[in-house]
Amino acid sequence: LIEENKNKMLFGRLPDSTSVLRRLAFGSCSSQDKPLGYWDTVASLLPDVTILTGDNVYAACEEEMCDGLRMAYMSLANHPSFIGAKGRLPMIETMNDQDYGAEDCDEENPFKDAAKWLFL
Repeated sequence: LIEENKNKMLFGRLPDSTSVLRRLAFGSCSSQDKPLGYWDTVASLLPDVTILTGDNVYAACEEEMCDGLRMAYMSLANHPSFIGAKGRLPMIETMNDQDYGAEDCDEENPFKDAAKWLFL
């Protein structure tokens, strides 16, 4: 199931190192349980790069398998607006506390490796 999720998370190609970036989009704090129509808007703007600065989903990772977090990423990956955008938008993502599966957590989270693997 995880490998299936990874296959669905392919994004648009990043610009090469000689490209001049003229249009950037930034985003964060995206709840997979809410309407995600803003992805349609961002995709229509055709940014050179979309930078997601964390809290890409909201879910708990309270056990080694991180089922809640896995389901949150799968929900995002299967959302029609995100599906349409991800193939067109080159994206760079970073992790914040919610991406590790807990409110205000950090590298001390005992499940951080599982959360990071799901994120990647």
